[in-house]
Amino acid sequence: MTTTPDDSTQRQLLKLAEAIAQLRRAVEALETETTNALADFMARVEEVEDAASQPVAGTVSSWVDHPEVVEEVTALWLAWQAAYVERDAPLTAAAEWHDRWLPGVLHRLEHGPFALDCGTCHKPRPEALYAAAETCPGTSSG
Repeated sequence: MTTTPDDSTQRQLLKLAEAIAQLRRAVEALETETTNALADFMARVEEVEDAASQPVAGTVSSWVDHPEVVEEVTALWLAWQAAYVERDAPLTAAAEWHDRWLPGVLHRLEHGPFALDCGTCHKPRPEALYAAAETCPGTSSG
């Protein structure tokens, strides 16, 4: 004797089959989106790697030939971290970094025994990057 499912069971099975088919389509769409996003990401990473492998005159990569410069920049970075990252940094640490450590390193890079000649590739900051005197609080014009 064989039993046949009644109408309500058949309807439930049909609904489940439709839900499975819908889920299958959604998974396939997600798979396509993920594959495309990954391919796009990999292409961008390759572009960045290609750009990073191209030496550009006047960049940091040309500075690392001077161990003294690496030491100066490392010390400057450590002082910055001590001022801005350390939890118990003195309240004056950031001002000291700007007033003492940064100017000292810049002076040594420009005038020290390992001074860098960046005159061929240096470009001054555009005037538009500086605030106009009349827009600065606490300044007087005239």
